[in-house]
Amino acid sequence: MKLSSIFAISIFFSSNAQQFGKTHFIVGLEKNKYPKDKQNSSPCKPPEALFSCQDNVQQALIKAINNETKQIEIAIFNFTSKEIAQALLKAKRRGIDILIITDESSAKEKYSKIPLLFNRGIPIYIFQGKSGRMHHKFAIFSDKIWTGSFNFTKSAHTINQENVVIIYETNIKNKYKSQFEKLRNKSGRLKQLPIIEIE
Repeated sequence: MKLSSIFAISIFFSSNAQQFGKTHFIVGLEKNKYPKDKQNSSPCKPPEALFSCQDNVQQALIKAINNETKQIEIAIFNFTSKEIAQALLKAKRRGIDILIITDESSAKEKYSKIPLLFNRGIPIYIFQGKSGRMHHKFAIFSDKIWTGSFNFTKSAHTINQENVVIIYETNIKNKYKSQFEKLRNKSGRLKQLPIIEIE
């Protein structure tokens, strides 16, 4: 590599590292420019990474729920968080369409919030795959994907070592939506509690 090129890269790092931060730095990217979304003419926001317990992951999720203006589709294995359930119920009251797919074993768990959400009118689908569990932990918002290892539980929020990635790219969001529909096609809509009738 020529000395002039090395010098140019050095100047770029020193002048832009503070703005981007360690996790958002992209070598060779001009200042204030991110890759454009292939299906959108506007620049795509960089992905974000969160970790519990050092980041307040639960509060970040609640903020995303509170800021949503259209629809939230959730595939979640374990859901026992009262705070996240309350945020979803508030979203439903302001007209946000919400749909949840979960695993039957999780829905029957003693502290599960699935029965509460079902009783308040949120559509719940129970995975009916022939083998394995519905072990996903992701949510589809109108402008982003929330995905990672984070179950909607107190343990995930306060004790466990968990990760979340927030992705804003449209083609990635479309892949998640496609997978969500595949999961729904393998699930039955919950009709009554206790879970003895699934449509």
